[in-house]
Formats: sequence, structure tokens, C-alpha cells
Amino acid sequence: MILLSSPNLLDPNFVQSAILMVEHTVDGAFGIILNRPTDITLEQVAVGVEGSWGGLESNVPVYEGGPVMRETIWLLYEPDSSFLAAQKEREEPDRTEVLPGIYFTSDPETIRFSLAHPSGRYRFFLGYAGWGEGQLDAEVAAGGWLLSTLNKDMIFYEPAQSLWEDTLDLMGVSPQNFVDSGGTVN
Repeated sequence: MILLSSPNLLDPNFVQSAILMVEHTVDGAFGIILNRPTDITLEQVAVGVEGSWGGLESNVPVYEGGPVMRETIWLLYEPDSSFLAAQKEREEPDRTEVLPGIYFTSDPETIRFSLAHPSGRYRFFLGYAGWGEGQLDAEVAAGGWLLSTLNKDMIFYEPAQSLWEDTLDLMGVSPQNFVDSGGTVN
């Protein structure tokens, strides 16, 4: 599912956020903000992880995944055949399949390889969004978040900044019709 901040949620960490829910259990929830490119480039990240950037463009952005552990790098990717062929030599990386054929990982080897040999569809993120036991459920019940079904195209949506508004439009939700609750979720 995709989690959309309600139009009246004014928390600067989540205003107009579209979040891919990676995990939601009784113990808590974990997700990645999909629609916040940063000024940090993949070329800069590659240097930071003692790797190299093999892409043709030098200004490909890293995305802000959320306010928790912002120094942690995450990769969301849909590998193509060349990526899969090159990966056959190594053990299966620690990864989560979020949709058929789309994976999520923080495996350092996979991240370095993907930076050096970008192929398929991919996004890199710094940080994540996390909630403790029952916290997200309470915020949804208080009207802080809207839920929508997720499809592959939403994960790699371009332009990423318009994902929140475009998804609300598809749901038939107009941000102007929301009642202001002060912008807080308890």
C-alpha cells in the first residue's frame, strides 16, 4: 500500500508525503517516502560508500526516505536482465520484495554494485519513516494519513514531487475539501 499524508498534516517531516509501506506489523511500521528528491547526487553517495557512480548523468538525486537514521542508504529497485546476470555470482542479498519483481534493500554490496552498474529502474534513499507499536494505526484513525493501493508505476513515478497530488486526484480526493484539524496528529 501507499500511505499519503492528509492535506492537513503539517509535520515538516511528512507534509505532502507519499510513503511506500515496506512493513506493517503489530510491532510497528516501516516505510520510505517516495516523492522527496534531495540535492545530494548518486555520484556523491557512491564516494561516501567507497564505491563509484557508473551512470551517464552526474546529477541523479538521492531521495529523502524519512526522518529516521538519515545516514542509512536504502535501495528500491526493479532489476533488469543485465543486473540479474551480474548478480548470479554472489549470494542472494538480504532484500524484501515489495511488489512482484521490485526489491528493497540496505545490503552494502548490492548498493555499491547498483551505483557502479546502474540498470533497470532504481531509487536510492537516505533514512526511513518508522512508527512504533500502534502509532501509525492511531495516526490513520485520527485522519493524519490516507491509504491507497500501490502499483509499480507509483514507485518510480516522475516527476516524483507530483506523486502525492496526482494520487489524491486518482482517489477523487481534493486537498481543498479537508477540514483543518490544526495539522497535528496525536
